[in-house]
Amino acid sequence: LLNRLLVQIGLWDPDVITGHNAWGYDIEVILNRCVENKVATWSKLGRRRRMGVPKSNQFNKGNKDWVIADAMSGRLLCDTYVSAKELLRETTYSLTNLALTQLKTNRIEIEPVDIPHWFNESKTIVQLAMHTLHDAQLVQRLMFKLQALPLTKQLTNIAGNLWGRTMKGNRAERTEYL
Repeated sequence: LLNRLLVQIGLWDPDVITGHNAWGYDIEVILNRCVENKVATWSKLGRRRRMGVPKSNQFNKGNKDWVIADAMSGRLLCDTYVSAKELLRETTYSLTNLALTQLKTNRIEIEPVDIPHWFNESKTIVQLAMHTLHDAQLVQRLMFKLQALPLTKQLTNIAGNLWGRTMKGNRAERTEYL
């Protein structure tokens, strides 16, 4: 599955990859799974091609944010969690809460510990896949609602820093550049 995901990213060659809490969780999990399973195409997450299987300490060098930024080099990572924290005043920034308050859409929360139970029969596997698709669509709608890309592009043009750093929510860096 990891190889297929990374090959597809390489084929599509997107400029922006969007996720909810991608900086805090998703990309780190993908990179760690690439290390555990010795996936040689891990560098397709970004555009900088690196050969070979990643070393086990390559993604555990201390600063997780730097490692993720290095792996994603050449692509923007639009994290709707980070964007929502910067642009909205909410009590919680979970996808369920943001879908309800910003998109007026109900979302069913599935706990990670319950996911193995969804694999007991084919009907529930399809339901889980549809839930995942719905989550991806919610993240995309939330990104458009927050206007994360146009707003961060404008802030980057004004401040003069890197767009990827603006999307990460580095206000202090933007102020320094300005």
